[in-house]
Amino acid sequence: MDSMGNEGNLSCVKRALELDMGVFQISPFDKGGKLYRPSKDVALTIGKEMSPMEFAALYAWKLGGIHTTSVGVARPSDLDEIMSAAKTMALGRKGQVDIDKLIDDTVDRLNKQLVSKVGDEWVEKGLKNIPTCFDEPAQGIAIGHILWIHNLLTGYGMYEFCKDRYSSLEFTQWNHKKSYEENMKKM
Repeated sequence: MDSMGNEGNLSCVKRALELDMGVFQISPFDKGGKLYRPSKDVALTIGKEMSPMEFAALYAWKLGGIHTTSVGVARPSDLDEIMSAAKTMALGRKGQVDIDKLIDDTVDRLNKQLVSKVGDEWVEKGLKNIPTCFDEPAQGIAIGHILWIHNLLTGYGMYEFCKDRYSSLEFTQWNHKKSYEENMKKM
């Protein structure tokens, strides 16, 4: 599994494209890390060439094959970063910008940032062989999800985003007086 948590989603997107299905990306800048209000670490790591929202859009469009992205706007200026990403994408198609290098260099910086905060061994092995919340030993706890949140918080300082993602795990409690099957039905 990817230490940043995107391997499963990207695999699903690629499979949909193989099946000639369109892929509509909903709320990627909010659910993808509150990138309209990035943490200082995310903004600094992505760098000056583009904003976190521009990077996310280019990554999804170029590497993920996403063809439609929804963007929430409250004012016209909320489209500026997306329009900049679209312009960069158009320049890339004309051969005037090397989008692959731009994305690869940014991913490399993000990976190095994570390694510097949590260590190489954790990045390599930290999310492997973790039971899912559906495995009996986990008792409904989304251990992998919690560790992914840990990576984002420790590696990139994404406190607000991590708080929101963790709150989505608080919907149920495991009742130790009930059987595994009874608890799973409740989930």
